[in-house]
Amino acid sequence: MKELIKGAVIIFIIKIVGAVALFLINIIISNYYGAAYLGIFNLLFALFQISSIFSRAGLDVFTVKMLPTIENKKVISSFLKKVARLILTFSSISALLILLFAQQIDTYLFRSTDASGFIIMTALLVIPYAFFTVLPEVLRGFDEIRNYSLLRNALLNLCIIFSLLLLYQYADLHNEPVIALFVGVAAATLIAFLVVIYFLKKNKIPRKSPKYDTNILKQSYPMFLTSSVLFLMGNVDSFMIGYFEDETQVGYYNACVRLSFAITFILTAINGFVSPKFAKYFHQNKLSELKKLYYQSLKLIWITVSPILLLLFIFPKLFLSFFGIEFIVASNTLIILNVSYMVNAFFGPTGHLLNMTGNQKTFMIVILLAFIINIFGNLIAIPKYGIEGAAFATFLSMSLWNVSSFVLLKKQQLV
Repeated sequence: MKELIKGAVIIFIIKIVGAVALFLINIIISNYYGAAYLGIFNLLFALFQISSIFSRAGLDVFTVKMLPTIENKKVISSFLKKVARLILTFSSISALLILLFAQQIDTYLFRSTDASGFIIMTALLVIPYAFFTVLPEVLRGFDEIRNYSLLRNALLNLCIIFSLLLLYQYADLHNEPVIALFVGVAAATLIAFLVVIYFLKKNKIPRKSPKYDTNILKQSYPMFLTSSVLFLMGNVDSFMIGYFEDETQVGYYNACVRLSFAITFILTAINGFVSPKFAKYFHQNKLSELKKLYYQSLKLIWITVSPILLLLFIFPKLFLSFFGIEFIVASNTLIILNVSYMVNAFFGPTGHLLNMTGNQKTFMIVILLAFIINIFGNLIAIPKYGIEGAAFATFLSMSLWNVSSFVLLKKQQLV
């Protein structure tokens, strides 16, 4: 339990730093550039993240799963090179698709803004961003929790806010939030690459190694599909609100999402620590230790999430007012999203446990069904209830996949 708390606390503290940076980014943009620019920033950021889901093809999760089980140090380099080649291939395809459909993306997502130039720049940075999303997982696979968390949870947001502050102070371009996003992505990728290279050299991982013959994609594609659907489920609300409403409503909704993420910070911190240990215990057939670790993490989540949840329920308008007085109209949306993330926290790292124990295909099906419910919920609820309808659709889909995942783990006696 002490090891769990120590690892989770390290990730949690660093994630708080990253979250504060992201919070400040949203505060600065909303107060100095308005809700519309906040919507544009979040839509472009979401486009980055969606493209990276395809670009990394589940290789981030697969890397975390495999590195703790590779006993021959000489094979690691070959494994990582194969992963890098696959990322380069898929990210290049992703960038090309964005360039080909730039006009359509501009038309359907940015209804009151000409964002074609922004979209082209996003396509050019898709390849480095894809590598940025996988590089920290190499460190997590080696149980380097502190450095992993710094890269994964704080680096990008710190690079963006630093760029935003410099541009606000010394430039007069009116597009500072978007330019800061692009500069932040490029800088964060370069730093992450240098850190991982240094770590591998320090740990004497040989550059030349025996060929890694295992078919990586065969094992990673269910994780890719799961990650894709999970991300889309987390961001489809913004895209559908943008389609049915406007960028201002997207800005309101994303402010609520940013605040509700506070509930899942602890869950994410614990997931970051326990995932490679789940894989290790399952590989070694230590199921009693695996169950014990799951319930220890669940207990820790329940104890620490409750105060955060209570504050957001009691003072929704106060927290939303940090973004600007106009944002308090979304207080009901914030409350509904709080309930959704409460369900996610209540069941703990069920999805990670399924992925790390060879149940990635089953989890993929569960997430796909939840995503379909989310889509239909948004189609029905957003035109009638606006962003509150989108929040309720999120509640339904999140409840489905969490409850289903726990039931499946119970049947397999993994929890």
